[in-house]
Amino acid sequence: CYFLDFIWGRGCLYFFIGSLQMSQASIVDLAVGGYMCVVGVTYIVMGRRTAKKLSELRKTLYSEHQLREKFSAADVENRNTINCDQFRGLLQQFGIVLNVTEAESAFLQIEKTEDERISFEQFAHWWRTAEFDNDQNAQFALSV
Repeated sequence: CYFLDFIWGRGCLYFFIGSLQMSQASIVDLAVGGYMCVVGVTYIVMGRRTAKKLSELRKTLYSEHQLREKFSAADVENRNTINCDQFRGLLQQFGIVLNVTEAESAFLQIEKTEDERISFEQFAHWWRTAEFDNDQNAQFALSV
């Protein structure tokens, strides 16, 4: 179950189990089910808060100069723009590991030049405004 890798996923599972437990008729089942639902909601809320904080950390951790250096290292063709494969490599420099499909999806969100490449300015804007999921934020946090 892939969703169990995420804190919010476990929270949903606890909430679901708690609601099933509460459907039983005894007082003990109601109490235990209610407790499980509270734990589930807590996991969901804390998972979202943690993801938001890690996202803010990612946005402020690197200076403009450091972002430019990493972008230049990824621009192996020295065109001042990068393609999707180079973009994926750039994200790996930050500790964010995306598979090909995820990288393409993120790349599609960025405004591109006429030759389907992104400039440093486009990347920097995306870096400061993009929202990653909990797993990607956790990868980033572990890499710093």
